[in-house]
Amino acid sequence: MSHYNRKALAEALAGVGVAPGGLVFSHGNIGLFGYPEEGRDARAMRHTVHGAFRDALGPDGILAVPCFSYSACKGEPFDPATTPGVGGMFPEWLRKRPDAVRSLDPIFSVAAVGPGAGELLADLSSECFGPGSFWERLAARDGIVVNLNLNAGFNALAHYAERLAGAPWRMDKAFPALVYDPSSKTNPVSTTVRYYCQRPDAAYADYDLLSRLLENAGLVARAKVGRGGIVAVKALAFLDFFLVAFRENPAFLHPAASNPAPNRAANPAANPDPDSGGEKEGRNG
Repeated sequence: MSHYNRKALAEALAGVGVAPGGLVFSHGNIGLFGYPEEGRDARAMRHTVHGAFRDALGPDGILAVPCFSYSACKGEPFDPATTPGVGGMFPEWLRKRPDAVRSLDPIFSVAAVGPGAGELLADLSSECFGPGSFWERLAARDGIVVNLNLNAGFNALAHYAERLAGAPWRMDKAFPALVYDPSSKTNPVSTTVRYYCQRPDAAYADYDLLSRLLENAGLVARAKVGRGGIVAVKALAFLDFFLVAFRENPAFLHPAASNPAPNRAANPAANPDPDSGGEKEGRNG
């Protein structure tokens, strides 16, 4: 028994706003769609999802996925060719494709395929969520965030919005890093990156609440696919909504007086914010 196919997924993607020649960033857990008509193994799932994105984006569109590795946070060197990410099987497969390009961010790297992917990911800022970052370019190019079986609040773009707003629950932190740069004759290259990370003394933002607020504002498009579904939100609309809501109430994502931090050390996959990138061996991250 199958639950969906490439054509159905491509039509659903088009229905939520994925257009030919566009730029998509996608978090996801593709296993929750069920089995595609094209086959019941992981290879069939990956090829079906990739094919559907290609059908919806056309020959000139770009698909980008999270390949977050946290290498600098862990004090480990980062090699874009070999360092695995934590975003799940689809981003890992995509980054290994011969036509894929991966950014050199040793914490929040992104992989992309499509014409112009190299230009999109070249010469990014050393600030993971600052000016000149991938997230700024995603918004500037009128990109769309498409989540596969995850809600709209599970979105690393939220951290760029927090950076723009000056969210008091986040802080800039510098991490020394060793990065293997394919264009450099001296490897690895020593550098420093800045991550706008969670303050240890602050309550965590409620990103599920952010998803509901975006839905209530009519900014989220959704479609059912197989056993699961997809949601999409335009990057610029997401940022505009976040910044206006923050100006009106800086605590809009902290409705409770206390929101204790989760025990990530015990279960790093059970991450309530979008840092983890996506699926984690069948989990939503």
